[in-house]
Amino acid sequence: IALVFMSPRPVPASDAMTTAYYLVTAAVIAMLGQVYRDRLAWREFRTRAALERSQERSRELLGELERLSREDGLTGLANRRCWDEQLLREVERARRGSRPLSVLLCDVDHFKQINDHHGHAEGDAVLRRVGERIASRVRAGDVVARLGGDELGVCCPDTTMEEAVALALQLRAVVIDRGSSVTVSIGVATLEPGDDTPDPLLDRADRALYRAKLTRDSVWAGDRPRDAGPAGRLTGV
Repeated sequence: IALVFMSPRPVPASDAMTTAYYLVTAAVIAMLGQVYRDRLAWREFRTRAALERSQERSRELLGELERLSREDGLTGLANRRCWDEQLLREVERARRGSRPLSVLLCDVDHFKQINDHHGHAEGDAVLRRVGERIASRVRAGDVVARLGGDELGVCCPDTTMEEAVALALQLRAVVIDRGSSVTVSIGVATLEPGDDTPDPLLDRADRALYRAKLTRDSVWAGDRPRDAGPAGRLTGV
């Protein structure tokens, strides 16, 4: 093309037309090619953006699914699966660091009567209210879980027996609802040197809860009652 325009001889009109045709054709092709590349880039951008949104949504759904799989649907507390996993981790951590670990098992008194006399909707409301009141009084590192039925558990890392008993008495007091006669019984146990798994700890807490349920509205640790005495002092300590 350059030779055509730089030639000292006159360029025939047909050659000039041919050259112009090729120039225009090349420009059009280049422009169309650029438009096509831009469209491909835009399509790739939209596809990548849609994929990223889909991945983000998938992560959110997985996170929500994981949360739901570890949460009790009625009370919003941790469920039994989450409780078992957390308690196992805390037992292992306590054993490694020779640190105290206590467990509180709480049971709503006369819960069957609440359901029978007032209906299951009222029973559900009582469980939610009890769970909220307990959760409002524990530390951030403690785990409150619904273990099944009307039984709740509190896992208290770095907590001695006397500290756990003091907490149990606070929970017993804050849960009491005299207007509807709602009270709780609480069994307390602490990890002992020979406990290799959570089972012995839970077994002692369960036995203490059983004794507390015999009198109702009480706190037991081991084979002794730890109810509130005069002026808020502990009895049986």
